[in-house]
Amino acid sequence: MKRTLSFASTFVLLSLIAVFIEYSTRQKVLASNESCPNTFLDRPAAEIKFIELQFAKPPLINLYFDVLLRNDRSGPRWFLLPTSLGENQAPIGGKGGIDGVQVVEPQGKGHVVIGQFFGTGGFRALLLPAGAEVRLRRFPISFWGELPDNIEFEMVVAKEFKIEDRTANMWFGANSVCSDGADVEVTPSNKVKSRGSKHTTDNKESQPTIEEDERLKLQAQITKPHR
Repeated sequence: MKRTLSFASTFVLLSLIAVFIEYSTRQKVLASNESCPNTFLDRPAAEIKFIELQFAKPPLINLYFDVLLRNDRSGPRWFLLPTSLGENQAPIGGKGGIDGVQVVEPQGKGHVVIGQFFGTGGFRALLLPAGAEVRLRRFPISFWGELPDNIEFEMVVAKEFKIEDRTANMWFGANSVCSDGADVEVTPSNKVKSRGSKHTTDNKESQPTIEEDERLKLQAQITKPHR
């Protein structure tokens, strides 16, 4: 009987010690998490890598990049990238307007929808849900003029944008959100499925209204072939 009581007392004592250790450890972890910043927020929203270039009719050069986009915010965000760079090319939302859009769905892993907005202020846009990461392979950007060894351009992360008082989703249509972990090829054209196009009233350019969340400067080193 005494041996049974002794065993029970030991078991209770060990249980109390285990609970105390777990509580103490949990408090330390919580304190550590509160004092340390979220490492995900330190990651860049975009990374680019130059892949190749193709010379077109001068002064046009077609550049191709691998682009990695990350949305570490708590809500969905639009990512706006330029369609052209070089001399007299204004940043996104600067000079120029939009007169239409072609919505495409590149093929590959996952679901990606890209809107190519046309006009003197043209850009490409896609919508990432919270916490998503999307990779775009062979993303095309036109360059006008003398190509430098290093290029720099701006990308915009936005909560919303409008053209002619129509929201981005109205231009894109249904099911426009990209899936997390998607990995697609944006070119060549046989790897891209068209989802249709829309135009502004009377095909006149309209200045986009962008609710910016962040404007990033991206840089890439260009490898020029011998001509």
